[in-house]
Amino acid sequence: MLRLTVTVVLAILGIFVHPFDPGMVDFIYRFLIFSCIIYLAYLNLRNPGQEPEKHEQPPDLPPERDREIEVEIGRGWKISDLISKDERTLAYIGDQFEVMGNLLMPDNGWIFAWNSADTMDKIRYESFSGNGIPITDEHIPISGILQILNNSDAVVIENNIENQSQLLSLYQEGNYRVSSFLGIPLLLPDEQKMFFCFDCSAKDHFNQEDAKVIHKIVMGIELFLLNRLKAYSLLTETGELKNLLSFTQTINACKTVGIATERFIDWLAKRFEASRLTVSIVRKDTGKAVIKKVIGQKDEFEENTEFAVDEGLTGWVIGKSKPYLLDDIEKGEYFIPRYTKDEKSNYGLHSFLGVPLISGAQVHGALTLEHVVPGKYTESDKQLILRLAEIFSTVFNRQTV
Repeated sequence: MLRLTVTVVLAILGIFVHPFDPGMVDFIYRFLIFSCIIYLAYLNLRNPGQEPEKHEQPPDLPPERDREIEVEIGRGWKISDLISKDERTLAYIGDQFEVMGNLLMPDNGWIFAWNSADTMDKIRYESFSGNGIPITDEHIPISGILQILNNSDAVVIENNIENQSQLLSLYQEGNYRVSSFLGIPLLLPDEQKMFFCFDCSAKDHFNQEDAKVIHKIVMGIELFLLNRLKAYSLLTETGELKNLLSFTQTINACKTVGIATERFIDWLAKRFEASRLTVSIVRKDTGKAVIKKVIGQKDEFEENTEFAVDEGLTGWVIGKSKPYLLDDIEKGEYFIPRYTKDEKSNYGLHSFLGVPLISGAQVHGALTLEHVVPGKYTESDKQLILRLAEIFSTVFNRQTV
């Protein structure tokens, strides 16, 4: 409609309006007007009635149904999370796996996710030709060709395989003979790895041309996974901020330190598994610390127990005003004391995570989490609890206890 209006106005100007005397200037004036009319007519013929372009949601962002996945506070997304919780990711990987199989025409195909230095987790297996019976284990030992693939950042092609021990970890012994192997690693952040593997009983089945085609498909898969991880990481961060805001509102609503401590303990108990969770407060009159609240395992260090801040792990956290993360307080026949140097037992506790309760420049106490399982707590747990402890410590600026 706008183009038509402009065209009519220009036509009227060109035909009926003569601001210049006949001559070169008048010719240029008319030439410009009719040039504009011709251009507008061309645009109208090329794109008649074209509607404004609609901007759709980028395909790499999670659809609305994916946003219903529960976001847990203090945890980052990994490939294993995408595979187990995100249906779209698993479907996409499966589709690309089938595309590779149709291009390569192997006997069998595998998808692995790196689990540890010794094993890979089997995500999917498919027999394209019906040859070979794989073992049923979900965790495949890394050895032989799989070890080469695990240590490589490039596509691995092995033909004319003579030593079957290289792949005995994949198939029942003597049932199927592998002569050709193609392995494709996916390079992902934080040392996360995935592998697409194909094998065939025919010799010289795979070649470098196969690798070039597969490499392009792999780049697309990597980009898809990176975008999914980034999207869910943003969702996790948003969830963490919402949880922290809720926690802050809960603490700010408490009128006394005692009530706030109860709320703090309840909050942590719901979000962190601990065999024993303790809040200790420094007494201003003696300089010693006293255990104010204990949840979980009971031992000789119960509520109202006093201890010096220059002995044990909890005292170190208070005295140094620093967090302390320890995978195992027990070392052989010895253990590191938690409160006093005279302790006779660690009561089966192993993992230890302690953070100071600090307001301004003053240390008011410590929060400690302990667990019977060694290595229970991580660096991310420590960072999250530090943030929670920082919010909780603001209650010490209040006068009433």
